Amino acid sequence: MEPIECVKNFLSSKENLSPEIEMTGRGDWTLSQLHHNLGSGPCDFDEETPAHVRTMCKPMGATNTSVLANFNNGRLGNQISSFASVFSLSRRLGLQAAYPYRTVRLLQQLFDLPPLQILESQICDPCTGLHHVHLDEYNGSPADFHRGHLIHTEAYPNYVEVYSADLEELRKILKLKSEAKNYANTVHSNIKRKSGKSNTVCVHIRRKDYQSYLAGFGGRSVGVAYLNRAMQIWRRQLGDVVFLVVSDDLDWSRKKLVDDDIYYSPTPSLVEKSKLPRDSVAENIAIEDDILHSIEDRLELGDLLGNNGA
Repeated sequence: MEPIECVKNFLSSKENLSPEIEMTGRGDWTLSQLHHNLGSGPCDFDEETPAHVRTMCKPMGATNTSVLANFNNGRLGNQISSFASVFSLSRRLGLQAAYPYRTVRLLQQLFDLPPLQILESQICDPCTGLHHVHLDEYNGSPADFHRGHLIHTEAYPNYVEVYSADLEELRKILKLKSEAKNYANTVHSNIKRKSGKSNTVCVHIRRKDYQSYLAGFGGRSVGVAYLNRAMQIWRRQLGDVVFLVVSDDLDWSRKKLVDDDIYYSPTPSLVEKSKLPRDSVAENIAIEDDILHSIEDRLELGDLLGNNGA
């Protein structure tokens, strides 16, 4: 499939559109309109981006290859999917990739990143000094916008079919920090010691903000029945197994998933000691890098980066 056709398929699919784009049907947002919709984001450079990040920026000329970027107000999981989508899609469309400082800052909490093109250090005044084009408008007339423009995706891109071909390279870029690996190893060792089991399965449950996102287009999460059936499958396959639940809603998990072989992610004090961000996605990625098997209620890029057998 041609790159542009592949992206068009994403843009025409409801499940890949952010609620903002779906409701408005707008493909011609300016960056300030996008910023207004998200509440905070790309135009907060003065408050959020340190001055030293902008010291080497240059005006973007009309003959320069256009830049592809994404702006969202999401947490770590959204930033990982955003990074991968922009990384892979820019290659296929022949555009420059650039990442807002906020995205890079959040990724640096968990990963040892190589040098990346930070948008605010690459281009001076990206909010006001460029003509902004939404990705679906670019797809309609790529020749018109291939130079001198900033092409932006919808708020929360997750182009799995695009970045799946680049997983090996993404794993090399998004390398876990040693603190994250040590944390996961400590958690895993403690669970095996307490349970006396030789096999561990990580159970990732995402609820909270994800519930409202799904409700926006009539969807719902998989529920307890799915999780119990999945655990039964692993019990039959592995026999000697213990389950480690990682979730952004541990209260719900402790009430709904109860058995002698089910344990829950550690207390906040251990997370703080590890210097990991207080984010269930960070815990999940680190632990799945140390544990071979997993159960997912929603498959995300972070799950694919680890060594799990979901």
